[in-house]
This record gives sequence, structure tokens and C-alpha cells, in this order.
Amino acid sequence: MVTGLGAFRPELLYVVAFGPGFGESIAVRAPPGRWLLVDSLRIDTTVPAATLLDAEKAAITGLVLTHPHEDHAAGVDELLRSAISGFLGCAGVFVRAPDRWTNSPDAEKQLEFGSVEAALAAICDHWERNPSSKWDLLAGTHRSLGDARVTALYPDAEAVAAQPSDPNRLATPLLVEWKNLRIVLGADLPRAGWTEVTRSVSGLQNHSCLKVAHHGSSGALHPNLLNGSGSRVWLVTPWSRGAGLPRLEDGEGVEKLLEHVDELHLTSLPGSRPRATCANMTRQQALRAQGARKLADDVLGRRSTDLAQGPGAWVVAGFDGDGGLIDLRHGSSAVILREGRSRSASRSRRTPNAGKVGPGGSSASPSHRRR
Repeated sequence: MVTGLGAFRPELLYVVAFGPGFGESIAVRAPPGRWLLVDSLRIDTTVPAATLLDAEKAAITGLVLTHPHEDHAAGVDELLRSAISGFLGCAGVFVRAPDRWTNSPDAEKQLEFGSVEAALAAICDHWERNPSSKWDLLAGTHRSLGDARVTALYPDAEAVAAQPSDPNRLATPLLVEWKNLRIVLGADLPRAGWTEVTRSVSGLQNHSCLKVAHHGSSGALHPNLLNGSGSRVWLVTPWSRGAGLPRLEDGEGVEKLLEHVDELHLTSLPGSRPRATCANMTRQQALRAQGARKLADDVLGRRSTDLAQGPGAWVVAGFDGDGGLIDLRHGSSAVILREGRSRSASRSRRTPNAGKVGPGGSSASPSHRRR
């Protein structure tokens, strides 16, 4: 169950990010009341995106699976049991050869692939029954979402033909445009893919909101996407398995991101436990808290669950047509992170040439502070 999201103002475009530690799902509400769901997750038996739309008494206009990994695919088959009035997007290469992405000699991994198999089978079935809904997400293709437009930024035909073994390398980031507002949803695309994207699409750094790629890992950060205004709204969903993402240590993903923006909005901290209210802290405070939690877990012999954050792991951001941030809300497990020193000092210390911009275009960007 997801609670406390609040009301959505009809004149604004909203981005809702769910991320409890394992799983990521993004919902976009575009005027006049059209909903796009990007990826899915389950918390126990609940699919947060489905709960959100039920509460809003809304139908799905569009659904996109960016790539077939369990933390993005779980619950897609359930969402497809509801009517979709518009498009269903997934890279065709994933649907045409599902066994390639779901076979493993590891029995535990094979069990996890069940959610992916169910998602790809449900997409294939929907496309067969509703051929006009099919969107194969090739770069540059787009669909309408009410008054907004949604464009696939990757992969292109050359990337698909290369047949990479890792689905992340074919993951589809999306550009959502409405009036003068631009939002980039980064999926899990690594840096090499962003190099190709920013060669083809200029000025992506001039956005109001970014769902940071691949849980804020350093390997997915690209300067042509990051350079720009410090007031942009950046959303990060964590990954609580293994060492966890995003990494908080010096030189890792969070510090690199905070060289470009004043603060980050995390749906939760990787591996942390549920809280009563959203936390506002510096990176170093978060790192100390994470270390203390890990020490306590080791002493007590306990293990953090993958989905410990539950229903409070979300962030909601609402924008007007000029790109202004009008409405910003956080769930109880969310965290607002800042560096603790001025952004200019951080950038000059680590990246002397950070002001230079590559092929993406100018670093100028309109202010996106709340009004």
C-alpha cells in the first residue's frame, strides 16, 4: 500500500518516483489527467503504481518497460490486466527473444526471472491483441501523453544490432516535454549509452527534472546530461543489494551528482530502515548514519530486507508549463541530501573544467525553484 501522496493539481505535470530499495517505478501525470507508468515494482503483494491509479480513479494512458530486469519488471503483468487507452512500450528485441534475458544456470536467479518472464509474456500478448498500442522504443520515436510528448532516447538500430548481453545497455531513457518543461527519465542506461544519446539530442542538460540513471551509480553519469543549473530537481531511487547504490563515499555517485545540483531527492537510503518523517541531511551525515546502521546489523546479526522502506519510499514533484517547480512532497522514507558546502566549491575542488559543456549544448538553464 502507498499512503500520503496527496492531491494532484490538474494544471500541473507531475512526476512520482517509487523506490523502496529494490525496485523502481515512475508515474507521470500530464494535463489533462493522462497517466504514463514507467517500469513497475512490488512491495509484498502490492504494486504501488496500481494503487496510485486506483486512488486517482484513473486509467493507464501509456506503459513502458525500459528493460527486463526484475527490479523494473515486477508487477508489469498485473498492470496490464487493466485497460490501456494508448501505448505499450518495450524494446522489441526483449520481447522477440525473451529466453535470452531470462535464462541462467543459477537456480536462485532463475526463480527471480519469473517476474521478467511474466512481464514480457504479458507485453507480447497485449501487442498481439492490440497491435496499434505497440511501441518498440527505437530512439527518436515518440507518443502523445495528453498535451505532452514522450520520446524514446535509446536504443537505436545500431545498438540493438550489437546484441549486448546486459539489458542495461539497451535500456530506454525517456524525454517528456510539455510546453517549456523538459523531464528526463534516465532508466538504467550506462555512460556509454548516454554518450550516444547526447550526440543525437542536444541540450538535454536543460531539463527541469531528472530521474537519475541506474540508481545514481558513477558508471551512469555523463557530463552532457549533468552540467547546468543547480536548481534542477533530481530524483534517485536506491538499490539496497550488495554494496548498495547510490554510493555516499567521497568520489562516488552522490558526491559527483552534488557537484551539479544543490540537493538530491532520494526515495530512500540504500539499506536503511523505515522512518516516521522525511530526513534532510548532508552526504557525510547520511554516510555516518549508514555506517552506524550497518554496524548495528552486524552486532545484532540481522540483515536489512530488500524492501524495508515499504510505502513511504516516494517523491512527488509537480511543474508548471514554464518548468517551474510548484509542488514537491516526500514520503516518510525519503531523504533530501546536500553536500554541506557550496556547490561551486565542490565543483572547483573536484572538476576544474566542470563549466565546459560538450556536444549536449549550452549549460544555461532556467531556474526551477518552487514558486
